[in-house]
Amino acid sequence: MEQLEQIKENLAKEKGFEDYSEMLLQSTHSFGDLDDVINELCARYAKLCINVSLEKAAENATAVYDSNFIADVKKDSILNPTNIILL
Repeated sequence: MEQLEQIKENLAKEKGFEDYSEMLLQSTHSFGDLDDVINELCARYAKLCINVSLEKAAENATAVYDSNFIADVKKDSILNPTNIILL
């Protein structure tokens, strides 16, 4: 979860706040603002988790090559739940 905390702090600084707590205090004045903050955090966290998970899936992918050296990547090796990384 350290990565999530870093994402929160980075977003706050990008929006011109000193830290995440200050951004939240300012955003609570309007539900729309707070909703925008939460949506942005979710999107950034999801993107980071997806990238790391895809890297792991690529490392764990298994392939079978035919006589023409054409690879058939085994779908199960990519979709294995152990490839999903939550940071």
